[in-house]
Amino acid sequence: MTDKIKTFLTLFAITAIIIITFVLLTRKAEKSEAEHLSEFNKGYNQTKGIITDIHYYKGRTLTVEYLVNNKVYESTMVWDINPKHLDSGDSIYIKYAITNPQIIFTELNKDYYSR
Repeated sequence: MTDKIKTFLTLFAITAIIIITFVLLTRKAEKSEAEHLSEFNKGYNQTKGIITDIHYYKGRTLTVEYLVNNKVYESTMVWDINPKHLDSGDSIYIKYAITNPQIIFTELNKDYYSR
């Protein structure tokens, strides 16, 4: 084989691996999100939590600590909106799945208001 064909096949294989990996990760994320929504739709309660860490740049992440049935949970997630300009140390409303309290939506998620 010529060097051009070897180079083409190598680049094709690398590109195929990257695309397949991306597709598999996307499917896994969608399946996980569907499972979480299924658990949440079985029933949920509302409580308050404390923001322990919040980032306003590079992904806008939020860490919340909250108490359910005398057990402290901590969850890190992305957030969409922050009209009250909440920051670390502020309290925040959350909705959690009754069957799995680790699945939550905070008032900073768009989905919080549609539930």
